Amino acid sequence: MVTALSLIAYFFLAHLLARRGFKTGLHYWRVFLPASFPLFLPLVAIWVFWRNKRKGIYYERLRKFYSKIRFILNRELEVLKAFFPSNRRHPFPKTYPYSALEYIPIPENVSEVFIDIGLSYSAPNSCLWLIHRPESFVLALEASPTACRRLAQNGMSVIQRGYRVTLPNARCSVFNVAVGSNNQVLLNEMAGDIGTSSTLTPTSNFLSDTKYRKSRVVSVNGVTLDKIIASIPKSRFPLISGIKIDAQGSDLSIIKSGSEELKSRVVYLSCEINTFNQYHEAPTSIEIKKYLESIGFTLIRKGSLVNNQLEDATFLNTKFFDHVDTTWWTVL
Repeated sequence: MVTALSLIAYFFLAHLLARRGFKTGLHYWRVFLPASFPLFLPLVAIWVFWRNKRKGIYYERLRKFYSKIRFILNRELEVLKAFFPSNRRHPFPKTYPYSALEYIPIPENVSEVFIDIGLSYSAPNSCLWLIHRPESFVLALEASPTACRRLAQNGMSVIQRGYRVTLPNARCSVFNVAVGSNNQVLLNEMAGDIGTSSTLTPTSNFLSDTKYRKSRVVSVNGVTLDKIIASIPKSRFPLISGIKIDAQGSDLSIIKSGSEELKSRVVYLSCEINTFNQYHEAPTSIEIKKYLESIGFTLIRKGSLVNNQLEDATFLNTKFFDHVDTTWWTVL
């Protein structure tokens, strides 16, 4: 009732303005129509509501439309933030620059080391290791500068479980580097989900989804996996408890860049073996499995399934069957 009275009052006001304009020589409708035009959208909304009221789909359509608009706005905001980062409030990397890989400060009370490659925006694997393995140290590496800035600002977290680790942390060193090559690497940063950024080029089918958009191409320092593993003092840590790799199609090239160190020092290796044709020249799951088997790793645990296809998996170095410890991956 109040809405109807408001509409009548608004139309009456538009009528008065139109009559006043008519007296000054203007055509009545040339004043009335522009004055009443703001009512067009609410009238359409009322008509749609009346039409779909019994079907119960009006609110669902409105919710989907609002969610899509909000997502697109947030995605575009990510693009702007990527080009204009707030380094003044959250400088990164400051504590551990790229050159610091030559010496990594590991606390004395640490008894095991994990390496996390591909952190996305919240580094959930690193967060779980730090919480569930109190005597562990995590060497975390992420190629995306935008993701690193988010980590510096928000810390590591696993939202589903309510876990959170603030940065900087004495038991974790975070580096903004791309693993797999000693040269400068071009990274395709993605808006919508920064965790889908990759050194490989995304396919047209992947980009056709409105959820994803390539925001920019950025040059990042590169380092091979064997150098990363070698930076952990062998005299103190002869074995690396585990390595997790999630590099959006670059996992195999990363593994190949550290095959010798993997064979001699790494007990567990978890990686993404299927990217579902999201990136050009990404290896298949069969290629990754065959290569890992050739350097002495065997599949021991299947991870998540997407469309009945295995997305990630955990492998055990057959040289270290006596070091089997199922607790390190059960926290993932």
